[in-house]
Amino acid sequence: MDFNEKEREIFSLKNGDLLVCEGGEIGRCAIWKNQLTDCYFQKALHRIRVDPEKLNVEFLEYLFFFFALMHGFKSVSSKATIAHLTGEKLKEIKIPVPPLEIQKKFRSLVEKIENIKIRYQQNLGELESLFGSLSQRAFKGELDVSNVPLEENEMTQPESPVEAPEAVEKETVKADFSEAAILAALKKSTSKPLSFDDLFARLQKDETAEMVDYEKVKEIIFSLLKKKTLSQNFDEKKKEMILNLKK
Repeated sequence: MDFNEKEREIFSLKNGDLLVCEGGEIGRCAIWKNQLTDCYFQKALHRIRVDPEKLNVEFLEYLFFFFALMHGFKSVSSKATIAHLTGEKLKEIKIPVPPLEIQKKFRSLVEKIENIKIRYQQNLGELESLFGSLSQRAFKGELDVSNVPLEENEMTQPESPVEAPEAVEKETVKADFSEAAILAALKKSTSKPLSFDDLFARLQKDETAEMVDYEKVKEIIFSLLKKKTLSQNFDEKKKEMILNLKK
């Protein structure tokens, strides 16, 4: 879009501006963080600049999200075919303003949660990359799958007596990524709690017969968290989630 000199002054964005939807999904907003230089907004959005000595912009962002979720804008929005929030109506909205110290604690909590989300997304990306790499190696015949145990109905008798001991040995070193195996691995870590990465490494070390089935392990972990058999907390120093086995 083209902006003349006067419009540039009116519609320019600064770091920390809160942009709020005027129509459609009213109240939906995001904080501008200087992702681009010389960026301007258009009239379909409202720009809010807060006094940092009185109001934290992250607190206001999530307050508006809560309002939108709980229909808090319904009384101040006009609606013909599309919900609409005018600038005049926006200025009429009364918002709770807790002490600044509480707002700062809220912002700190939000930042921690966002860091956790980023780490989860990074871990998921790494797991997907690893799965893709292993799949390619498997199709190229570069993986040794001789240690993978066969199902009972697929088992064949050894061709010679010499191979029998090896077959028995493979059967005894059978990988187990069940809920019981994961709980056993966690119980072994008496000196310190395990992260997701630590747990995967422990399972791979204990069960050398198979590669770790990451997706299966993740599903079991989430199930144990849901059943409250496990709990998790964020390690500030390592910047990662830690699993704790509830006693």
